[in-house]
Amino acid sequence: MGRLFSTLWGVLACIVPILIVAHWYLTLPPANRGNLSPHFLQLAVVLLAGGPLVLGLVHLRRLFALFGEGEMFGRENVARIGKFGSALLLFGLTQLAYFPLSSLASAGFGSPGERTISISFSSGAAVALGVGFVVVVIAWVMEEARKLEEEQSLTV
Repeated sequence: MGRLFSTLWGVLACIVPILIVAHWYLTLPPANRGNLSPHFLQLAVVLLAGGPLVLGLVHLRRLFALFGEGEMFGRENVARIGKFGSALLLFGLTQLAYFPLSSLASAGFGSPGERTISISFSSGAAVALGVGFVVVVIAWVMEEARKLEEEQSLTV
């Protein structure tokens, strides 16, 4: 089962950037789709915001590959769980930065007096930050438990 999920996360890690670019392209006004060069800064911001999601999927892929190999609570497993939590925290932070950066990237396209910069705090960013924090704490507790078990196994 671990290998199946490892494959699933790997496929998703490959597909997500394609979906991000497709969504960016499809949300452009049809008049702007002919000349994309002025909009590449917006694409860079969108990809920056989606990067931690792909990173988290890569860590999940490796974690489930380890599960598939029969390793459940090894050093690398705990490290991957912590890295996944860190990717969630980074995803939440990039979501917080997405709206201001996106509005800055598109500010040059409005006429003078119509340019705006927006700041937003979404529930998705809050959830990602909260869950990421919890996962990082769980990974820390698991690492401490792993160290204690390792110590006890060496004690006669």
